[in-house]
Amino acid sequence: MAKDYFELLGLKRIEDYDPGAEWADRNAGSPLPILVGSDGAGTPVEIDLSRFRGIDDHYLVVGAATRLPELMKTIACGLTIRRSPEDLMVLPVEASRGGTTFVDVVSHHNGGIVQPGPDPGRTAVRLAQVMAGQIEQRRAALQASGAANISEYQQRVNPRDAGEPGWFPELFILIEDVTWLAGTSFDPIWRVLREEGHTLAIRLIVGVPYSTWQRLGPEHFAGITPRFALGLTASQAATVLQVEIPDDMPAPGAAYVVTDAGEVMQFEVVSVDEPYRRR
Repeated sequence: MAKDYFELLGLKRIEDYDPGAEWADRNAGSPLPILVGSDGAGTPVEIDLSRFRGIDDHYLVVGAATRLPELMKTIACGLTIRRSPEDLMVLPVEASRGGTTFVDVVSHHNGGIVQPGPDPGRTAVRLAQVMAGQIEQRRAALQASGAANISEYQQRVNPRDAGEPGWFPELFILIEDVTWLAGTSFDPIWRVLREEGHTLAIRLIVGVPYSTWQRLGPEHFAGITPRFALGLTASQAATVLQVEIPDDMPAPGAAYVVTDAGEVMQFEVVSVDEPYRRR
């Protein structure tokens, strides 16, 4: 029987998870290993999303539209488990109005969940305004302090100020399906974050249906590294990841990841829904 999410983390049950112990010795420079699934032998598969230890600042998850929510939710859960809300925040962006992909897993690490409204274009404008404000606040803090990046800035701020105005945790924007944002007022923000995300500690993890990836073209996603492919044929995955892929991915949960070492690994996405339902 396949292990569930918390068993792959080495826990017998969700109640055994101690956030205080997990967060105690971690900071912005620590590894950020995110569990995404298991390989054919049942061994946990993780990817380090630390912007100092990993090889990229922003990541693409490309696949069949119906397969994206599960992996995006698993990544979101991993982020909240590994870091405290003072060190890491998540801005989840749902694919549709009334979406519930992120509801169960990010409550303490976010100030709200973005969903497209009746007029998605207006929602995109508002999201762009919010992010523009966040970008300017972080730029101003760096300029005033003379720090080169947010991590250096935090080292100059009294640790007791963590969580207070003027303290900027690393921010992950998790976009379940970018289709509704493409070609909107969010595009300029997209470009700024690709260029300044590392300095400002604002990261993008973007879900893209393969049909949208084809329509927009790889150049639209320049600066955002495709790391995951799921629910695709071997040919489609090879085109996205720019590496040779041996097999199709017809089974639910079947995916490929390009590891930090540049290796291609096949794995099965682990769902966080089952252990949460058993709470």
